[in-house]
Amino acid sequence: MENEKSFWRIAFERGLVAGVVLLLISLIGMLEAFKGREIIGGLFTMSQVLIVGTLYLTGSASGKLVKDNLRQSALGAMLTGAVGGFVTGLLPIVGTLVNLRSVLLNASPELYKILSFGTGPYVGLVVLIIVGAISGLAGVLVNQVKGWPRQAINNSLVAIIMLGLLADLFRVTIEQWGNLSVILSWMLAIKGLSYPGVAAILVVAFGLSYLKSKQPAEKASVSIFQQKGPKKYAAWLVAGIGLLLVPPILGVYFSEVLDNVGIYILMGLGMNILLGYTGMFNLGFVAYYALGAYTVGVLTSPETSANPIPWIAAMPVALLVAIIAGVVLSIPVLRMRGDYLGIVTLGFGEIIRILAGSDLLKPWIGGSNGITQIARPGIAIWLTKAIPGFQIQQTIYYVILFFVIVGIFLSIRLRDSRQGRAWMAIREDEDVAQAMGIDLINVKLLAVIISSALGGLAGALFAGRLSSTYPQSYTLMVSLNALCLIIVGGMGSIPGVVAGSLALVGLPDLLREFGEFRMLVYGALLVVMMLVKPEGLWPAEAMKRELHAEEKAPAAAD
Repeated sequence: MENEKSFWRIAFERGLVAGVVLLLISLIGMLEAFKGREIIGGLFTMSQVLIVGTLYLTGSASGKLVKDNLRQSALGAMLTGAVGGFVTGLLPIVGTLVNLRSVLLNASPELYKILSFGTGPYVGLVVLIIVGAISGLAGVLVNQVKGWPRQAINNSLVAIIMLGLLADLFRVTIEQWGNLSVILSWMLAIKGLSYPGVAAILVVAFGLSYLKSKQPAEKASVSIFQQKGPKKYAAWLVAGIGLLLVPPILGVYFSEVLDNVGIYILMGLGMNILLGYTGMFNLGFVAYYALGAYTVGVLTSPETSANPIPWIAAMPVALLVAIIAGVVLSIPVLRMRGDYLGIVTLGFGEIIRILAGSDLLKPWIGGSNGITQIARPGIAIWLTKAIPGFQIQQTIYYVILFFVIVGIFLSIRLRDSRQGRAWMAIREDEDVAQAMGIDLINVKLLAVIISSALGGLAGALFAGRLSSTYPQSYTLMVSLNALCLIIVGGMGSIPGVVAGSLALVGLPDLLREFGEFRMLVYGALLVVMMLVKPEGLWPAEAMKRELHAEEKAPAAAD
């Protein structure tokens, strides 16, 4: 009886939490910003998905509290959803009685219309309660589905939302294909996805999940890129051809976004060596990035050099400068650990940014005005002239892709080497690693050298891509972005770096509405990842085993 009372109390409290979350995203303007972004044309907007999705997830979480009583689980989830809907529905009612806009600028009639689904505030309250209860019930029912169908449902929901968000960009891209646009245009409505498009996504998601379920368990858990035999090489060949065809197929805008993603992948690889492999918490990584960019700028721009040199000649110098700075800045702090190391390196990053914008160095690096007319990679300029219709954003994509592949290859070789095992030993326990004969200073120093080189390379590409560099581009947020992407992607995981970069850099760049809410989304995503999937989107196997070892131990004991 006591447990049952506790269950209803928790379900009620989670409903309150859901309501508060919805009030928060409403009053910061997120719902109103996404009102025009339709997911399914004429049916669902992203604002409605945020409302229903929040109630669905919290209701589903409440339903999981009871595993052996479907009726109680369903009622608890419905209670959570209904309470969340009730709390949210109070805002339009209060807003019509009291002018909230004098304090809460986003409490507008348009917001009240969104929350009430186009009905009045009082009818909207009833609608929200019903929608909340149904959403919570749906979450429980999906949880009751076992095996591959549940995976198919979840995958299809994510795919529909993601493709619906990007539908407008896809439409512009497809229109450039001429007669070939009919291949995919039927999937898109005037805004968002069409009904046939949604049906096609469901068919593909269920089909792929079914086929995967028919594979042996040990084979299904291994990526096709890691399997042995012809399939592995065929998969890599298809992936390689796909990457090469991205600029002509997806156009300028997607290429520009992927250029930025590639630069962050290089920074993520460098941060991954420091934090993911060696366990060194570095918040000053932006210093290497800035030094790489400014070195290229000083050597290649006619503003700062009487005899400017090509980008390809300046790039090795940029790497060398970043490496020297990394060694000089790191030697005094290599014996520090954890938060202390992070705070000290944060100071180094800020020093570099302040010096870059100072009047002291203005005669050489431009001060707050930065450096312009920086040389671009010569191969990118040549390709722009050689390939009709190509712009610099598309051709520089290939330069960045080449260096990303080199960086990934280097990271894989280092991870699997004796040096990589020494890094991981230090990450687990420095004292034990030292007792085993590992030279902590030399091993850490090598990690700093390689990571700073990758950071400098990313900076050199960044400056060459924009043909300019300014001190305002090298704030603490650059280091935090690199840190967040390896946490979200998976600590110590190279595929995780790519996944994290696409999720935290690529997606916000593609969705203009995310611009002002980027930091909020980052924070929420980090909290959710730590609670739901602490190993990351694409975790390294070793990290996955560590985090789930405690879960498997009780099961083995039973």
